[in-house]
Amino acid sequence: MQIGPYPVTRGAILPYSAKGSTKQKTSIDGDGGVVAHEVPFGEIFFRAVIHCSHEEGRVIAGYLRNGVRYSAVPFTFVDGFGTSRLVRFWDNDVNENYISGTEVELDLLFREEVAP
Repeated sequence: MQIGPYPVTRGAILPYSAKGSTKQKTSIDGDGGVVAHEVPFGEIFFRAVIHCSHEEGRVIAGYLRNGVRYSAVPFTFVDGFGTSRLVRFWDNDVNENYISGTEVELDLLFREEVAP
């Protein structure tokens, strides 16, 4: 697994949700009628739970906070099967749970980028 340029030693991806929906753009034509333009898209969210050393956790958290500025910049996420996904970090902060004196668990929510 890899988050941006940083490899992850131990982690798991948990399906969070996948949904498809339609957004419409509506306007009024010259005769007062409604014109609706469909914009279909699907959203895919997934959660990655990563067990790592404190140092590895600090590097990943720093990358998400400062490198991609949370959801501001998309980046490549490579899952445990070698599949690359263009994603954005989709949470307000990096959830770090310290599980021992040397290990931390990161619980991270990502949104896969939707093609326009």
